[in-house]
Amino acid sequence: TSDTDNVATVYNDGNLTIVDNGTTKGKITRAATEADGSENTYYVIANHGVMTVQGINVTNDNADDSSSLIINNIAVNGVYDQETPAELTIVGGSYTSAGSNAVKNDEYGILVIENGYFSSNVSGNGAIFTWSTTTINKGTFEQKNSGGYALFIGAVAGQTNKTVIKGGTFTGDRSIRFQNGEAGRDKGHLDISIEEGTFEGTFTLNVGFAT
Repeated sequence: TSDTDNVATVYNDGNLTIVDNGTTKGKITRAATEADGSENTYYVIANHGVMTVQGINVTNDNADDSSSLIINNIAVNGVYDQETPAELTIVGGSYTSAGSNAVKNDEYGILVIENGYFSSNVSGNGAIFTWSTTTINKGTFEQKNSGGYALFIGAVAGQTNKTVIKGGTFTGDRSIRFQNGEAGRDKGHLDISIEEGTFEGTFTLNVGFAT
């Protein structure tokens, strides 16, 4: 756990694999406050390299923390790595956020989800929130807030988001939001393939941004 504001519990800038095969699962999280009682908000896991997580339990129960639980291809000094973007592979496990996205795949990042449980409980956020290349093979993706999404797929600034869904269960009032562009930024390109899956809510589309 981390009890230091603006410091990730786990920060990867190399090649890292975390596996939990134990019967009694451990937990990667962060405290709601620092030792002196002041605010403690930030990502639990931040990836800027090549990372695989398998069977782990990651949580943030602080509803006032608007940082994503896990972020892939975190910007360094405001710049996203385009040459060698971060790669994150998730193989099973449980990932729950009370205040934001469970997993955010930021610009240029590469995300692969083999299985797992992912949960968010925030309007405008997603269990999975991706701006870049994503493959989902299996898993359960739950959005508990009616104003959020089980899966958010977006593209900005001429970038291509190639997302492939090969399976999984997407629960909540809105299963998927497709968004091209965002306020103050140009559109990108959405390249989406849905081969299989269970979708319990609606699909929404928003392309009404700058061109």
